[in-house]
Amino acid sequence: MTTLRTDSTHSGITIDYANGSGFVHGGSGPLTVYSDDEKAAINALTDANDDTYYLFLVKNVTKLDADGNRTIVSGYMPVGYQHGFIFEQFDVARTIAHELGHGVFALHHTFSANTESFRADEGTTNNLMDYTEHGATLNHKQWTWMHENHGKGLFGFLADEEEGESKTLYTEIKRTKFELINDNEESRIDDNDRNSCNKYPTYSNINLIQEGARWYYTFVGRQNNMKINVFPHNLSNNVILHSKDNRVVLSNIKKENNPITFTFSTNVTDTCLAIYSLQDSINGKQIDGLNIISCKPKHFNISVFVLQDSSKERPPNVKFKEIEDYFNRIYGAINVTATFAFDTVKMNFSDIFDRNGNGKVDKGTESQLLIKYNVNNNIEYKVYIIDLEITREGLNSGETLGGLAIRNANYPLMNHDPIAIVTTFNNLHVPSSVAHELGHLIFGLYDVFKDPLVPGISKCYDQFNIMDYVNSAGMYIYNERKLRAYQVIDIENKTP
Repeated sequence: MTTLRTDSTHSGITIDYANGSGFVHGGSGPLTVYSDDEKAAINALTDANDDTYYLFLVKNVTKLDADGNRTIVSGYMPVGYQHGFIFEQFDVARTIAHELGHGVFALHHTFSANTESFRADEGTTNNLMDYTEHGATLNHKQWTWMHENHGKGLFGFLADEEEGESKTLYTEIKRTKFELINDNEESRIDDNDRNSCNKYPTYSNINLIQEGARWYYTFVGRQNNMKINVFPHNLSNNVILHSKDNRVVLSNIKKENNPITFTFSTNVTDTCLAIYSLQDSINGKQIDGLNIISCKPKHFNISVFVLQDSSKERPPNVKFKEIEDYFNRIYGAINVTATFAFDTVKMNFSDIFDRNGNGKVDKGTESQLLIKYNVNNNIEYKVYIIDLEITREGLNSGETLGGLAIRNANYPLMNHDPIAIVTTFNNLHVPSSVAHELGHLIFGLYDVFKDPLVPGISKCYDQFNIMDYVNSAGMYIYNERKLRAYQVIDIENKTP
């Protein structure tokens, strides 16, 4: 049994707001854990204990999503973290229970791709970890997860008493987390989590540190400034870094304060850093690590054309800047740069896309488009954005595709037909579809469920992977999609 004791002694905390006018949650990018105001509140707990979870009740909060837009959220506590925030005064008890499910027991939402539960659409269950008004239950799979992971990745005080002090210390150090000093580089971390990645070769077989260790995509010749937060803080002096195979150059290691900061560089694909503890009671045991892929520079010319059917008054509503920014976040993480050109072109869709007049994209459209219609003769990758429905054999009833592209089996050479089609029809995130199709078109990446490198995977297995499909349960994770390590290694092995 786990018993949690409540304590209200830390009341009346005062902070200086980052924007000067009020407390803000979110708005700091999709992978930033806490906002500046939340960090200030956490830092204000000068006498905080390492074996205690803290919840802050905050009124009059401006709540933003990762893109800076206003959103609705009752509370926030990152999975496996020590500090949480409660924003609403309605049904506070359930909100607290929900947030502690994230923080204490590392439970995800039931609609998340990482859920420990049976995945279900948001708002369709009475589960505590769903977004429902009265949800208060946990199912068997969640209880099993909590039991099997009891004391693993949680604070040591949640471990069984018979495990002893040495194992308690181990579980506390096990919470060590990598965080980049430069926030705009956070997308280079691949968390390699068990639920989404356990079928990838880079989860265990290729992994150089240990099963499930994280991957970091660095650049050839790049000096990388990183930091490690150590929990509890007083254990930071018991942690050392080690280049396990001597191919990572470590320098400028500073351990005066927590976090530990360090600089490293490498020009070798598939290398690693290891973290060891010097604590005598666990005999210098390896407690964590970071696998590293050194990525070569790659540059591409890409033209994006929004096509307006001559029978319609206006073209599809597309934001070019969002397409470019999304591509740069996904592929910029592996040292890709691109020169984009954008244009809007009017044409007769019945000549190319819908010759049979059924309102859907015809089969073989990519080749037909290349033969009959080419807006220029530049040597570049071309993406045509339309607003017609795309269906193909093998889809379930009601399913549609976000785009089409012929996979480039000749990378790093350019395919003879470097054209992709993306539709806005029933498409919740056009930039993600463009990035997905360019993965086929440029690098020859497979859809995850067709990839010979990872056989036996079904559609929507890993919706965080940019080359998987996204269903309604994953519609909220577009800003967290990325390339996985096995795909990056494949690209780098083919890149001259």
